[in-house]
Amino acid sequence: MYKNRKLLRYIIYTLEVYFLYALGQTPNLLMGFWDTKSLPIISSLVCICLFENKFIAMIFGAFIGLLLDFSCGGLLGINAIVLGLCSYVLATMCLYFIKTNLLTAMFFSGIFSLIAIIIDFCLHNHMDSYIFMWNFWYWKIIVNTILFALPVYFFNRMVLHRTRERKNEEYKF
Repeated sequence: MYKNRKLLRYIIYTLEVYFLYALGQTPNLLMGFWDTKSLPIISSLVCICLFENKFIAMIFGAFIGLLLDFSCGGLLGINAIVLGLCSYVLATMCLYFIKTNLLTAMFFSGIFSLIAIIIDFCLHNHMDSYIFMWNFWYWKIIVNTILFALPVYFFNRMVLHRTRERKNEEYKF
């Protein structure tokens, strides 16, 4: 019964990732503050890393990185490798050092979106004459992603609590 609940949780996470990817890629649909888009898929990745083990977090990190690679163009696999490794590190830190709460989700959503934006900036501008050109638009995207972590965190926490193993569960026939 417990394996069925885990599988259901992973299916819900996968559907959430697909939904947030479609939501983030639809033009003019998800405008946050300052008329800029956010990266809701990054918030989903961080919340999955907070609640799951290292291997599952790394798998979802690579999967979400591939989705970001498909959407932004450039080299295929760079975001997958970087976000997979970052997800593994975050899940390990949450296992041993970090308490998982809303502030942690918001903080690491900002860090992960900053990493994704830096990778995108480096790949598309080729660092010719843009080494220290950091547009204010990028900071708006990071703030919007941090704010989007609020509903995603509460949804993932609810999914985790509904599908976790209960120790003294009695089966009624």
